[in-house]
Amino acid sequence: MRKGLVWMWILIALCVMALVVVRFTPYGSKFKNFPMVNKIMTLGKKSSGIFHPQVKTLSNGLQVIVVENHRAPLVNHIIWYRVGSADEEGGKTGIAHFLEHLMFGPTLTKPRGEYFRDIESVGGTMNAFTSDDYTAYYASVAKDHLQFVMQLEADRLKNIQFEQGFFDSEKKVILEEWNFRIGDNPEQKFNSQFLPTLFKTHPYGREIIGLKADIAALTMDDAKAFHEKWYAPNNAILVVSGDVVAEEVFSMAQNVYGMIEAKEIPTRSRTLPDPLLANFTVTYEDPLQTQSKIDLAYLVPSEPQNLKAGLSLAILEEIMNEKSFTFYDSMVKQEKWLLDFSVGYDAGREDSTTFEFVMTLVDGKRPEDATRAFKEKLAQLVKDGVSKSTFQDAKKRLIASVDYARDGLMYPGQIFGRSLCVGQTIDDVEDWPAELDRITLSDVNEALVSYFGPNMHYSVGYILPQAAQKAQ
Repeated sequence: MRKGLVWMWILIALCVMALVVVRFTPYGSKFKNFPMVNKIMTLGKKSSGIFHPQVKTLSNGLQVIVVENHRAPLVNHIIWYRVGSADEEGGKTGIAHFLEHLMFGPTLTKPRGEYFRDIESVGGTMNAFTSDDYTAYYASVAKDHLQFVMQLEADRLKNIQFEQGFFDSEKKVILEEWNFRIGDNPEQKFNSQFLPTLFKTHPYGREIIGLKADIAALTMDDAKAFHEKWYAPNNAILVVSGDVVAEEVFSMAQNVYGMIEAKEIPTRSRTLPDPLLANFTVTYEDPLQTQSKIDLAYLVPSEPQNLKAGLSLAILEEIMNEKSFTFYDSMVKQEKWLLDFSVGYDAGREDSTTFEFVMTLVDGKRPEDATRAFKEKLAQLVKDGVSKSTFQDAKKRLIASVDYARDGLMYPGQIFGRSLCVGQTIDDVEDWPAELDRITLSDVNEALVSYFGPNMHYSVGYILPQAAQKAQ
């Protein structure tokens, strides 16, 4: 599953930007937190903001956010639509990602493939990605080509054409993608069984790329209807960051995007995942799996749902991922249960989310025994709490790591877009360092008890090689 905070996992996300359509498997990942504040910020003082954006909403409802960064003559343009795989209807899974592919097709003014050629002709880069709660399209170019990018993006929003030949060819591509990412990937096939134990019927319990049978059955009319339903300026967020002047960007956006009419957009109507009322175990064996692994997952609030809880869980994630902390030190170094251990908190969702402990077993160790050993250590931590020095060090690390976000060309677009698409605000982003600084040791230890205490249920998954031996 995907990991990291709505802000904190941006660094990893940018490194794997190419058409993100499945949850990032926890196995082999390093869930490095990525918050955003200047390194020189002093703890305890009110943040004056991170990016200092300038914001304007056009008459058609398009929200335009501009972050000026004059370090290089470049600009990043990213447009976000508040729709993702969790907004799909039953039997139509995969349509959000399918439409992302089709948006690179022909328009009334340009033939298929012209978008790629146009961006490449000005030395730019581009891509797109689909998630549970949003779909986004971005391009990075020299600043002189910003209007050109806006015109291309507005053209495919307003004038996209659905051609049967292109639809059929992209369906083949997506089905092959499904085979590669899901069908031939033991850890993703495991996820397809594991996620429903946590989310039940909530759409977070399915893969973003969709069910293979649903993808195969999708029609061009399905794609048209999904585009008509969700793709509109008043359901979009445009973030422009780089060597620009905000007022000039607003004027440009009004001239290019302002002519596209707003639509009536449906309100998201999801029921939150029910709390777990029992523990669940999923055992999955696969001949392609080379190592035995454990995924121990708890259902917890996301940051948009509960800011204090989310920030407390973020600090716990930072603490628990440290190799000097008791979990890694005891389970990997001292007692040698595990080859690797990592923690992931998927805070950047609109609805409830997961906090996961992911472990790679030493050969010959039984997963049930390793889980029991880890659960004992987790219970002891819940009982004893985190120490003051450990808490303070983790919070300082989180705050000190934000410099990258402020200086980077693409980070503002990623952070603001993702945050606003899951119900947060500009102020939530700008005030994040100060809110984090308000979290106390008591808050963190209360979160330990509330979400990992003895009365909290969980799902545990074992993914094993097909011929895995029962430990002697």
